Amino acid sequence: MTGDDSARVERALEQIRAGVRQRQAELATIDQELAKLPAALARVHELQYVEEPQSVSHRPVIGRVIVFFKTAFYRGFMKWFMSSVIEQQNAFNRATALALRELFERQRLLGESSRELADQLASLDAGPSSDDR
Repeated sequence: MTGDDSARVERALEQIRAGVRQRQAELATIDQELAKLPAALARVHELQYVEEPQSVSHRPVIGRVIVFFKTAFYRGFMKWFMSSVIEQQNAFNRATALALRELFERQRLLGESSRELADQLASLDAGPSSDDR
């Protein structure tokens, strides 16, 4: 490998490392936000991304050959079609997860507002206090 190739590889690796560090920071922030959400909504957030299928085989002897042919078939005939479907599904899932989080936040705020109004109503029903006379 020449010096130019080595420098190019080093720059590429540094960009990958920077991307990994950024993603780790994002995940840490997301984990803190998810801790505040109900379990079902946190699960929706975790499962919102659909990934390409991974070829597997449970057969011990010919499993590698089966996986090879499954992978070759997917890459040759299905990937061009599935990539757009996966992108559309991920976009829908992201929008749905955000809408659910927004609805949850609105419900929480409405609950707080309802409790405050109930407290105010209860204080009005109790009549004037001795301070008001």
